[in-house]
Amino acid sequence: MHFHFMFKALIVLMIIKACVAIVKRSPGYVGGGVPVQTVEFNNQVPILTPVHVAHPVGVPYPVPVPDPVPVHVPVEVPIIKTVQIPIEKPVPYEIVKPYTVEVIQKVPIPIPKPYPVPVKIVKVKHHFKEIITPHHSW
Repeated sequence: MHFHFMFKALIVLMIIKACVAIVKRSPGYVGGGVPVQTVEFNNQVPILTPVHVAHPVGVPYPVPVPDPVPVHVPVEVPIIKTVQIPIEKPVPYEIVKPYTVEVIQKVPIPIPKPYPVPVKIVKVKHHFKEIITPHHSW
């Protein structure tokens, strides 16, 4: 019985390693498995009214923004179709988080330099999975 459990655990670990290898080689990554962000813009859809700001805890944004952020005037905002969020790798674990994030709207906000294009992510739908394995097993 114990051997059967060990065998199952080994199979699961092999599957996880295969998945991680596939994720690291997938589009959105450059040499060495370094994650990059992919953002698509469609500027043809103006949104003229302020909208509810969603801030899911623990989900990193493509652009660091302060919170809370006042949204007090109507603004015209583009639609973001897809965003790939960078992978976090804390020690002593490696965590692979392939997020699929649909950002429906973004709201420009006044934040100081050196931030890039200031945005506040609005109405985020995300599906993600976490794979956590001990560092020495890679």
